[in-house]
Amino acid sequence: MLTVKKGTFLGRITKRLRHRLIHYFFSKATRIGTVTDHLREQLIKALNYQPARIYVIRNGSETELFKRAFTVKKEFDLVFSGKLFNYRDPQSMLRFLRELADLYPALKVLFIAEVGKQVEEEFFQGIRDLDLCGNIELEEMGPPELLPERLGRARLGFTSLKPRLNSYEGVASAKNYEYLASGLPVIGLLDSDFYIELRRLITDNQVGILHPHPKLLAEQTAALLKDPARLRRMSKRARKVGERFDRKRLAEEYYYKVILPAWEEFNASRLGGR
Repeated sequence: MLTVKKGTFLGRITKRLRHRLIHYFFSKATRIGTVTDHLREQLIKALNYQPARIYVIRNGSETELFKRAFTVKKEFDLVFSGKLFNYRDPQSMLRFLRELADLYPALKVLFIAEVGKQVEEEFFQGIRDLDLCGNIELEEMGPPELLPERLGRARLGFTSLKPRLNSYEGVASAKNYEYLASGLPVIGLLDSDFYIELRRLITDNQVGILHPHPKLLAEQTAALLKDPARLRRMSKRARKVGERFDRKRLAEEYYYKVILPAWEEFNASRLGGR
């Protein structure tokens, strides 16, 4: 298998060829589906494609399943669910949690995570160095059907992204919709001016707090945890927002608005060509 290194002449040629192939195939498509408005806007700009033929089928969750989150007792203040790899910036996450624990000493955080090999040693060493062993509990990821009850043990969902990851600029990952469907406002250690889809989902809907600075995010999170009435209001709002992104309903809408008309158009063109 040939390995092509970035930055080399062959690497640049390969990248240019790949982009041209992508542009060719996308330009020939009668319809294109994206998962966010930002990606749709980028495709329209890059391909000069008819906007009416680029559709958005958003990410979401099985909201009926995540109702189970409301049946369990709260044991944790924050929960992180998912893969804990380098792009999540684990060390910044720990600095945020240290700042938060200083402001809210009773802090309990649950990680339901797969810890990547590249960050594993540094992550656990960071927990020890920052004296967070008494604040953090780590559990392995498990069957998806058990996730609602596990998320429901926390008051807030937690996410993080390194600064300016272009591949995540226009993405809102599934974990955020699962948090919301579980009634968990989202605490995000990230720059909402760059990660615009998360801003649209979280900040614009007033269902969480996003900030790239660990100390400032900790201050705002501690204030929320110390205000049960505000937290309850935000939790109810989070669930309502989460219900707007039910995967079954989104899939049905996409089928009737996009797939079925495309199929009918295709069949009509075949019959017309005979």
